[in-house]
Amino acid sequence: MKNKVVIIFLVLLGIILLDSIQALIFDRNTFIGIETRGSKREGILVDTYHCGNGIHDAVIKGFSYSCTFYDNFIIVDKSTDMKDFVCAEAP
Repeated sequence: MKNKVVIIFLVLLGIILLDSIQALIFDRNTFIGIETRGSKREGILVDTYHCGNGIHDAVIKGFSYSCTFYDNFIIVDKSTDMKDFVCAEAP
């Protein structure tokens, strides 16, 4: 009876470890976990963050993480290209 309990415990532990390892290696969701706040999935040992720019990052629990966004915006002044631009005067 004791051997069966130990074997079941080791099998469950192996499943949890394999799930966490595949999430860390491939930056994917864990199969065993809960979806929270729409951008984070909490597993038993690993959290997966879904950033808005299509990046998925798996992080071991206990480590802090924040999504980084790389926005490449170029500001262009179009007012110099306008011909016959007249600014209305206030009365």
